[in-house]
Amino acid sequence: MNKLYLVIFILLLQTTLQAQDIEHRTCGTTEYMQQLELADPSIGMQRQLIETQIAQYLQQPHKKSRTVITIPVVVHVVYNLGPQNISDAQIASQIAVLNKDFRKLNIDFANTPGAFQPMAADCQIEFVLAKRDPNGDSTTGITRTYTTTTSFSANNNVKNSLTGGKSAWPSGEYLNIWVCRLSGGLLGYGQFPGGPVATDGVVISYKAFGTTGAALAPFNKGRTTTHEIGHWLNLFHIWGDDGGNCNGTDLVEDTPNQGAQNTGVPTYPRISCNNTPFGDMFMNYMDYTDDIAMTMFTMGQKSRIDAMFIPGGARFSLLSSQGGNAPTPQISCGIPTNAVVMNVQVHEAQIQWDNTPNATSYNVLFKKSSDTSWNVLSTAVNDIPLADLAENTLYEFQIQSVCTLGISPYSAIQTFSTMPAPIIVCTNNYEANNTLKTAVYIPNDTTSRSMIFSSVDNDYYRIEVSEEKRNVRITMTDLPNDYDIYFYNMRGGLIKTSQAGGISNEEIVHNSVYNGPLTYHIRVKGYNGAFSDINCYALQIETSASPFKESNPLPAEDKPTFLIYPIPASDYFTTYVYYEGNKDIVANVYNLFGQKVASKSMVTQNGANEIQFDISHCSAGMYLFELIDSEERRVQKFSIQR
Repeated sequence: MNKLYLVIFILLLQTTLQAQDIEHRTCGTTEYMQQLELADPSIGMQRQLIETQIAQYLQQPHKKSRTVITIPVVVHVVYNLGPQNISDAQIASQIAVLNKDFRKLNIDFANTPGAFQPMAADCQIEFVLAKRDPNGDSTTGITRTYTTTTSFSANNNVKNSLTGGKSAWPSGEYLNIWVCRLSGGLLGYGQFPGGPVATDGVVISYKAFGTTGAALAPFNKGRTTTHEIGHWLNLFHIWGDDGGNCNGTDLVEDTPNQGAQNTGVPTYPRISCNNTPFGDMFMNYMDYTDDIAMTMFTMGQKSRIDAMFIPGGARFSLLSSQGGNAPTPQISCGIPTNAVVMNVQVHEAQIQWDNTPNATSYNVLFKKSSDTSWNVLSTAVNDIPLADLAENTLYEFQIQSVCTLGISPYSAIQTFSTMPAPIIVCTNNYEANNTLKTAVYIPNDTTSRSMIFSSVDNDYYRIEVSEEKRNVRITMTDLPNDYDIYFYNMRGGLIKTSQAGGISNEEIVHNSVYNGPLTYHIRVKGYNGAFSDINCYALQIETSASPFKESNPLPAEDKPTFLIYPIPASDYFTTYVYYEGNKDIVANVYNLFGQKVASKSMVTQNGANEIQFDISHCSAGMYLFELIDSEERRVQKFSIQR
């Protein structure tokens, strides 16, 4: 008897669960997307970019017509009790409904009021159960997953194998549809374009999916899935989710303004928001009426859908998906053999291999060994040139034969390395330019080459900056040794230095606030006597009307933290003091008798700090410059010349 009671209890439980029908349509998409955007503001930014793109597309006077788009679909059935494991026939009935609704082939379109029929659209979208899975293998386009979870909500647990559901197939190649038992009266929810790729798709109650099996009236015509896929294609609720105050919008011009959502089967016309004489378009798939009352999308809604599939559109990648195509059967086609790499240069190489019998063409994969994705090339002959390669880099490649009746596997991975870039040998240009007075003029927006050929060599340059392009960027590359750049004003006052360590590139950016032409001087000097009498450095001068952005600087070596210019001094001298942050400092000048002849105090700013001294009252001779802060005292000798 106990077993009999148990069987009766289980049957009653299943009947009770199935009898918990939903009286009115409930869609969780709007609230779901609001929660996503609250949790990750970047989603809201991406959504705004998509809407901007749509607006630009809709403004085009002559939009290109397109062919019918076929979207590969994978249906993930996630079930706990037997009735939730819906049949293949129920799934097929839903795909059939989608193909009628999105092509305006639904028989009940005849029920659409005559006033709205001219606005109805063939959206030129069709759906097919996937025939090829992400691994390239054959599939029915249906996955079935048993779960111990008795029901799901809009928290995305059904979309993850780790939380009782089934993880998505790549959303750039498939429309993922999850069918499960939903709690709280929820019929379904979708994800607008721009959300996380791992959760992209729609979720539908197993009792509102398709037209047969477990589907229950009044939601047994498959329109719940049509509605949620409308969201997935970036369509909003027709009343604009404004709570019925007539101020909302679905961003579609040919849908009438209406109050709140309509439910059940309204009587035409249904007037709201002063939209007489025709009233609400409650038969639109994006309202909340029963399945039997839904019959149409509009031309304006189709235009929003079209924008999803233009280049750069949020669903554009689906156009190149192979998910709807069955895998090509593997037919014997020989693998390319005896591949060799020839003519290897700094940035190019050539691969050659033996002809494969019956091959009509070849596919070549190549990449840097450190990369994860391959570059693909095709050729009709048994060799191919590779260009734009990185210097002194290890590459991998594979070759595949393409025959009339099939393709071969790829050959085993082979490697080769490009040549290192040659060291450029040059001459000691622009000499003699070892002093500020002998600085050589070089034109802007050019690259000059020269060398520091001895430990005492200095290269001084002069540049003239126009009022229109007064911002300057100086870049030194191809350093054969540790060289530094010093940047002066026309009087020899130091403005900036670049002192990265070793042979790291040097850069100085100076964005001027002065409105007028200017003269600057540039000094290139080896640090601590560094030089090369064989190899040159490259000095590039760029000017612009717009301010330059500085590159990320490399950490400087332990080089002097203050500099005095000019040396010898005359009527004045300038020092640039480098500090991190704000510090109180005092700078003093003493003659050789220990008498203080000048003094200044200041609070430093981060980076270079300029201090100028008027020494016109001082006689010629040697002097001491003293710099004092809270941590140390530093002294440097300099001379005054008359």
